[in-house]
Amino acid sequence: MILLPAPASLRRGSGSFRPVAGSRIALLGAASALVPVARRLADGWRDLTDAAFTLGAGAAPGDAVRLDANVRRIADPEGYELVIGRAGVRIAARSVRGVFHGVSTLLQVIEQSPGGRLPALVIRDAPAFGHRGVMIDVSRDKVPTLATLKAVIDRLSGWKINEIQLYTEHTFAYRNHRDVWKDSSPLTGADILDLDAFCRDRHVELVPNQNSFGHLHRWLTKPRYRDLAEAPNGCDTIWGRFKEPFSLNPADPRSLALLRRA
Repeated sequence: MILLPAPASLRRGSGSFRPVAGSRIALLGAASALVPVARRLADGWRDLTDAAFTLGAGAAPGDAVRLDANVRRIADPEGYELVIGRAGVRIAARSVRGVFHGVSTLLQVIEQSPGGRLPALVIRDAPAFGHRGVMIDVSRDKVPTLATLKAVIDRLSGWKINEIQLYTEHTFAYRNHRDVWKDSSPLTGADILDLDAFCRDRHVELVPNQNSFGHLHRWLTKPRYRDLAEAPNGCDTIWGRFKEPFSLNPADPRSLALLRRA
């Protein structure tokens, strides 16, 4: 079984568990906040095995899964304990984020369990690094659609990535700079708000990454911005001759003004 990232501790047990039709997922400790996490689990489990689940607050006899977000003995707010036994599945954590990570690991286990029968095991895990980021360049070649970005972020969040940076040069639709992005399929402000909400549901921080200086090439080729270039007629670089305007000029006060009001 391949789990990404590899958990800090995994111990195999004896026996297995397979839910019956209409099994219940119980939400403990922070029931309302756990609903999106429980739905992620229910939907993912159904897609992988056709198993159907109901959700409920509080524990009840026969629960197939219990998600508990208020287990104080787990020190790390992103840590979790996942236990699969003959009677069902238990995920314990100190916070909803920890439960989310436990669910992400559980879905990987389900995906690798033939016939939907889960092996008995105990996993204890917590991240080694507080910030676990990926930068996605949306400025070169084809600009990804919002659906593609969501699919990528969904997969990365399942691998416990908790920060996504969108690297942009000319592919964000700034209100006052239409001539820069009008032919570039840019992401809009509404797209970013949508994506930010999508990330929050997956406990991922969306971080803007607007490049400047030598990476404002598409801006500086436009007549409106050309005189802000450090080398408006091109220059020699370690990568060869650059024939078009190169690099925002850091010595020109208008450069900083452009970045501040973009």
